[in-house]
Amino acid sequence: MPNYRLTTHLFEDRWPDDALALALPVPPTTATQRAIGMELPCHWDFETAAASNVAQEALFVAPTDRFAKSHFSLHVSVPEGVFPESHFEAADIDCFRPGPDAAAVCQALGLTDLDERARVEAIVDCLKAKYRYQHGVNSDLPLTCDTLVGNCLDINVAFVQLLRAAGIRSAYYIGHFFEAGKPQESDDWHCWVDTVSARGHESWDIAHFLKHGRLDVGPALNPIPGMRVALSTGRDLRFTTTAHGELRFAHLCEPRWVLAGGRSRQARINVVSTPLSPPVPSAPVHGPGPALEDTGQRRLSEPA
Repeated sequence: MPNYRLTTHLFEDRWPDDALALALPVPPTTATQRAIGMELPCHWDFETAAASNVAQEALFVAPTDRFAKSHFSLHVSVPEGVFPESHFEAADIDCFRPGPDAAAVCQALGLTDLDERARVEAIVDCLKAKYRYQHGVNSDLPLTCDTLVGNCLDINVAFVQLLRAAGIRSAYYIGHFFEAGKPQESDDWHCWVDTVSARGHESWDIAHFLKHGRLDVGPALNPIPGMRVALSTGRDLRFTTTAHGELRFAHLCEPRWVLAGGRSRQARINVVSTPLSPPVPSAPVHGPGPALEDTGQRRLSEPA
């Protein structure tokens, strides 16, 4: 199985004056990736916390005066992982709860008369017909509209709402996509959805198909060649930390500066993917991790 190091470079020259901590996602193991470990700068002190409403962990790094343009690394193995049952539980996430518009769409599609296989197909066909993909555009219009414009966030939230209304289990992921044949770098996130039904386990990225002008939407993550890595699962994540109390993040894909009053803002980053050679043996994210060259960093399991 190919193994990759994702190195996240933070562009800030110094720790921001108003930042109380830096929140980092701990990458999950999914059906299509295995999380191996993390490497952090040796001088970073951090607290680990698990979200109360989603099966997702995060690190909260304490302020340091030796921060300038720091970087950290994640190690993952793709495309084979371990099926994560906990990601498909009906998490307490407001934006995923089906509203009256989702119920109306399901009724119009006649989903109650269809088996699970046909329900999933009908929902996918409905969304690919309704949506016009546009990067950076968010839509608050109801799903009953004949035509909608939105980005991957809008399309996948609508997908999860309709799946839930139809009784189909799903998991929501957010991370980075690295297109084949191009520099293996990313400064933006992308999200997608996995389902479990009578069709089995499937991964869907309706938005990515529409972005590239393709209507032959099927259960495939990459309609164009490339690699993707999930950095977190779920939305509207809620953490309780010792140092900063309760914190909430709409997403936790890219690092976020924790500010006073429970607020946060996204850090400026660039993520570079590089293959690891020789391949790294699998190990728990919090385990000892692989034998790697000396990078001046410590693995997550090593003492501060």
